[in-house]
Amino acid sequence: MLFRSPVFTGLTQPIAIEPIPGTDRYIVLQREGEIRVISEGETGGTTLLDLGAETTLDGERGMFDVTIGPTDGRLYVSFSDLRGDNRIISFAMGEDAALTDRQEILQVPQPFRTHNGGGIEFDVQGYLIMGIGD
Repeated sequence: MLFRSPVFTGLTQPIAIEPIPGTDRYIVLQREGEIRVISEGETGGTTLLDLGAETTLDGERGMFDVTIGPTDGRLYVSFSDLRGDNRIISFAMGEDAALTDRQEILQVPQPFRTHNGGGIEFDVQGYLIMGIGD
């Protein structure tokens, strides 16, 4: 028998989640642009950064994914910018999950507001992989 119960509450449109290694906390990416840190059972968490002014929610756009680099510990974020292009940016993440040292990693033109992707993961060799839709 399966039971379902919420792990996190107080979020609006969470789109991706990534555990912070060595802690009981998680990074949650909300579609409209907020990057939050939250622990299990916590309500809402704490906003680390709001990229809402840099992203569009038009069509299937918005924030897409978040991952933590396996060797550098940086936080990588994928989203649609105001032009609708897919972007990946990264941040150094301090012990308190504070984000600093923003770096632009990639920008890919996306001519349509639908069929956008943006899933990001590191493969076993440490390469950052991004799915961009069609």
